Amino acid sequence: MEISCCSCQLKVSFYLGKMSIYGGLVHLKANGSWKIFNKDNSNLPSNRVDALLSDGEDGLWIGTNTGLAHLKVDGSWVVFNKENSNFPSNGVSALLSDNQGAIWVGTTEGLVSLKADGSWLIFNKDNSDMPSNSISTLLSDNQGGLWIVDTYKGSIAHLKSDSSWEVFTRDNSELPHNEINVLQSDNQGGLWVGTKHGGLAYLKKEASWQLFTRDNSDLPHDYINTLLSDGQEGILVGTWNGFAHFKANGSWQVFHKDNSDMLDNDVTSIISDAQRGLWIGSSRSIIHIRSKQY
Repeated sequence: MEISCCSCQLKVSFYLGKMSIYGGLVHLKANGSWKIFNKDNSNLPSNRVDALLSDGEDGLWIGTNTGLAHLKVDGSWVVFNKENSNFPSNGVSALLSDNQGAIWVGTTEGLVSLKADGSWLIFNKDNSDMPSNSISTLLSDNQGGLWIVDTYKGSIAHLKSDSSWEVFTRDNSELPHNEINVLQSDNQGGLWVGTKHGGLAYLKKEASWQLFTRDNSDLPHDYINTLLSDGQEGILVGTWNGFAHFKANGSWQVFHKDNSDMLDNDVTSIISDAQRGLWIGSSRSIIHIRSKQY
């Protein structure tokens, strides 16, 4: 079992997307019961789930390799794909909502904005400064703009609130690796960047960079799977060799199977709950860590 994505709901339930075995969507409810959605028992368009996003009304947006699905709170489904909408591609890899009620969708053939009024806006390398059409990650900059990671060029694009673009690559910045797995805001205008084999990079608000690797810090591995802000100016980092808490005071706390209840060290997802506890998804397990433990 590999947990590829998680979405926490306000009622302390959460959804899990299982990608590696194409297991569909799992809902762990607040009462401890489980419900499984797949192609055979629902309108889920594919059993491969790559992205999840709460709709804010106890429903769920679900990105798959054959389209975008909306599971509404009443149990009804709406599915968007190339055949029935303006979608540029059926491969949905990233989802994000903004404060205007729009849903941003990263696909293998461009960026889609599905606005609250039902209209569509599509960005690609032909009509914008996007470096490529294949998108792996989306993140709000908390200032009305958007951070975008492209899959093939290994760059980070910043679509700002004034519609201008800025692109960071290894050639024009201190980005340590051209394969980027995950982004996380520091909530102060800065950006954490988790890479494949290049460690953790921090782009500060004033545009300077700080790099963390196994060689210069207590980072347990240079392959970063997932990131989560601790809400106190620190960062939680999931790697191939456990997960680490880098605190605002510069200290590190590292968890792995030898010093915790983790069954394996490949941490693929981290989400927090309403009590500031952590749900940790890995290749073989899900564990819960209380706030006082980290």
